[in-house]
Amino acid sequence: MSVKIGPYSLESEFRDDTDFDDLQDRLGLHPLSRRQLHFDPNNQETRLAAVYADDGTLISVAFGESGGAVSASFGDDITLFRDFLSVNDQNAVNIIRDDLRKWSQNRGAKEMLGPMSVDLSALRGVRMGTHTHTTALGLPDNPAYFSDLLEGCGFLPAQDLYSFRVEINPNARIAKLANYVRKRHPGITIRNFDTTAIESEIAHVVRIYNDAWSDHWGFIPLTETVLLQAFEAMQPLFKEELAFFVMIDGVEQGVSIGIPNPTPLDPENPVKSVRGMLFGVAREFQKRGVDIMLIDNAYAACQSNGFGEAEIGWILESNASWLAQIKSVFRDQMIAENHFRIYQMQF
Repeated sequence: MSVKIGPYSLESEFRDDTDFDDLQDRLGLHPLSRRQLHFDPNNQETRLAAVYADDGTLISVAFGESGGAVSASFGDDITLFRDFLSVNDQNAVNIIRDDLRKWSQNRGAKEMLGPMSVDLSALRGVRMGTHTHTTALGLPDNPAYFSDLLEGCGFLPAQDLYSFRVEINPNARIAKLANYVRKRHPGITIRNFDTTAIESEIAHVVRIYNDAWSDHWGFIPLTETVLLQAFEAMQPLFKEELAFFVMIDGVEQGVSIGIPNPTPLDPENPVKSVRGMLFGVAREFQKRGVDIMLIDNAYAACQSNGFGEAEIGWILESNASWLAQIKSVFRDQMIAENHFRIYQMQF
């Protein structure tokens, strides 16, 4: 489909397979935040809205998602949009909005959320404001005007997300809290991830993660198939010593997985860094100090393996207690706070 709208053309397929990557190049996105193109034009539950200028250049794009896993997580009244990219052109983004809104309404939806996706590899949210350092693995990077463009065409904030860049150095506060938990609960132990038993380890992660976060806003359940695919994609970066479980009475009840960033967070300060990719404690054992045991072990593992910095998050604004705890525990090591936003539009 191609529709001429003034000086623009709206397309439902890319004119060239390189257009998506070319737009990311022109926007100067950090290598760790490059969007991966996963789009099947024959899938009726997805939608591509791509706006081209008169010279044939792709200038704005977003993908819609509906049905299936979207309906299972959010209900039939909601669609998602992901991988929003655009030059600073409000008219082009308005065309994207109109197309995805009409597509959503035709599918019976009453609301659209994004940028987010049921795809584990997709980036969530728009990075807000200007920033003084680059992004980390799995976190979005974008020009500051992205939020202005979305708000300019009627999107409203749905949920803010935060991540925290911290320095890895001795932290007496964490050590003191962890020692207290060990004395109070001597039966708690920690073991590392075992890649020789990957399928059973993945099953433990999925069980813990889904139990830990299912009551939180925007929760999308993990599946063993999806997580195994993610593990296989990241296997060249994976380090067993940065992935571990908390064991209580011989059962895995907490998990923390860190992945080394393949490039420095800050080119002017090229220290080794870790991205905290996945964290969770089974609900039965939350607020008992198990989270502190995980943080302490992760911190020690980073130190012993020569990592100087870590990016922790993202964390929902609605998870106020966890936000407060992270800010308190790492207040002396805090380098920067990153702010992201997921938007909504009702119709």
